[in-house]
Amino acid sequence: MKHKHPQLYEIINVMLAKSQSTGAEFSDYLHLYNFINRTNPKHILECGSGVTTAVIAYSIEINHQNDKSYQGHLVTMEEDPFYYEQIKSIFPDNLNKHVTFIHSERVETSYDGHLGSSYSKIPPAPYDFMFIDGPTDRKYFADLNYPKCFNADIINLISSGNETIEAFLDQRIHTLTALKKLLPHNRITYNPITKLSHIYPLSTNDI
Repeated sequence: MKHKHPQLYEIINVMLAKSQSTGAEFSDYLHLYNFINRTNPKHILECGSGVTTAVIAYSIEINHQNDKSYQGHLVTMEEDPFYYEQIKSIFPDNLNKHVTFIHSERVETSYDGHLGSSYSKIPPAPYDFMFIDGPTDRKYFADLNYPKCFNADIINLISSGNETIEAFLDQRIHTLTALKKLLPHNRITYNPITKLSHIYPLSTNDI
């Protein structure tokens, strides 16, 4: 990435230096950038803000430079007030126009016996791509006194009428397991090298 995408590499490193979150693998950033660059999604939803927010926004910017008719936009969700304010404060000014930052409460709901966590107020839009890395899988981070949840926002979107959506899931094996059970007819693959799951286009027929 350093030599092929030097500007993106610099953005990532500057944000990592300023952020108090752990970030993702560089392979995740590159995979995410390449996918958006190749598929040109217009309505992107990110569950869990972070360095990946800048990667997605940069991808949108490059796609727009290559094709002025492309008008992609990212909505990024965050439940933690600290990280919500942090990501806004360290975000590259030139990429802000591509992003809507939303702070939203985390809620829990049962889905056919599987406890899921989701955001309470995702803005309605015809989302065609998601990057799932939130909300937290437990009510209080890493507190084993609380049950573990899978990330359920993709289920909620499809159930509420979002026509078709594709997604990447960052690690989160518990969510991968739950989604495979709840979506038995949908194609979901896991790459052990990138540690990303790919949820292939999902529609209301798959629920």
